[in-house]
Amino acid sequence: MIKIILLVSLFSLESFAYIPTVESLFRHGGNPDVTSNTVAINIKVIKEENKSEEKEGERKNFYKIFLTKSTNESMKISQIKFDDESFGDTSVVHKLYMPNFTAFSLKAEPKNLEKGLFWGLMKSIFFNDGSHLVNFLKSNGVTVKLNSEIINKEKVESLASYKRFLISSSKGSKKKDINPLRPEDPSERIKIDKVLSESMYTDLQQVQLVKHMQEIFWGINAENFQAIINYEKRHPLRLRYKVDSSEIEIAAQDYWLADGVHFAPKTIYVKTKEGASYRIEITSVRSFLDREEDISKRLMKWDAVLKGKIDSSARPEFLF
Repeated sequence: MIKIILLVSLFSLESFAYIPTVESLFRHGGNPDVTSNTVAINIKVIKEENKSEEKEGERKNFYKIFLTKSTNESMKISQIKFDDESFGDTSVVHKLYMPNFTAFSLKAEPKNLEKGLFWGLMKSIFFNDGSHLVNFLKSNGVTVKLNSEIINKEKVESLASYKRFLISSSKGSKKKDINPLRPEDPSERIKIDKVLSESMYTDLQQVQLVKHMQEIFWGINAENFQAIINYEKRHPLRLRYKVDSSEIEIAAQDYWLADGVHFAPKTIYVKTKEGASYRIEITSVRSFLDREEDISKRLMKWDAVLKGKIDSSARPEFLF
């Protein structure tokens, strides 16, 4: 048992031995594991014509977003637009449903950048998943990589063999096993010591600690993409993507325990590559287990409400 504890300690120490990867930072590590498969988010979207004060009678848009994780790669998206902030069924004016949305669902075109970054951030925040955003960036030419692409496989196998050795020893195996981390051959011992001294992941020099206003953050810098992540809670705070002479920026602020367990931002600001600015206010977050029949019932209910309704107004560039 003591040996097993030592192995756990070995793995724990490894977590402090290297700079976090891009994918790891976008896993929103300050949040506990997500046990539900669906999150429902009520948002109010305001296009900011004048940031100093809200214009009287300014048009607000109200949306409810259902995100349902179906596999590690894909999720189902239901995006519902309402004509008032009651979010009631009778006020539904538009519905969009995507049953199999992945990081590759959007073509690698400039017009899709706002959507790709926004929905990748949503999956990062609400599902603790960094791979979606990394894959989207990769598909648009940014040289970030998944953890699986930069992991030190030789080190992983060495630690895995040590774990097997400890388990076998704890069971009182009669066979005399040799500790794989302490081979008898001196040359083999030198080799294994070298492997153990290496980082678990190849450092691509894209992540570093940065200081701003007396605070420390994790900074990501990969060609035309930059991001700032909270150091302790790992909350994604800002994404920037340079497009020719312009820039897309998404900033998440005022994180709170939105559903009583998981952190989410109260406000998200989006600046598009065309210079439009939006303020997104998250007014409600609910996590729950969803079934296919529940999704079908919701879709049919909204279809019934939408009969005869036509909403031709433009939606923000980051939404569908």
